[in-house]
Amino acid sequence: MRQTKYISISSQKGGVGKSTITALVASYLHFTTALTVAVVDCDYPQWTVENFRQDELELFKKTPEKMAEFRALGKKAYAILTCQVKEARALLEELEGPWT
Repeated sequence: MRQTKYISISSQKGGVGKSTITALVASYLHFTTALTVAVVDCDYPQWTVENFRQDELELFKKTPEKMAEFRALGKKAYAILTCQVKEARALLEELEGPWT
């Protein structure tokens, strides 16, 4: 039986690299382990990690060789969900069933 693990990266100060660290840790765990990874982006209203993903998708549309490199990894992208902090616990509890 799999056990869900949660990692929270937070700070009240802006510009300290929370979103960058989140994307790096999620990518590392997703692409180098057998773990199922989902990111819950609570960076309301910027949704910075979600915006990173949208930027990646635009890059893939404009640069087919980058899309080919990604497909060669043999894994789909990890999920990124957005919500406000006050909604995060309910969203995680909703995910708990299908992700475990």
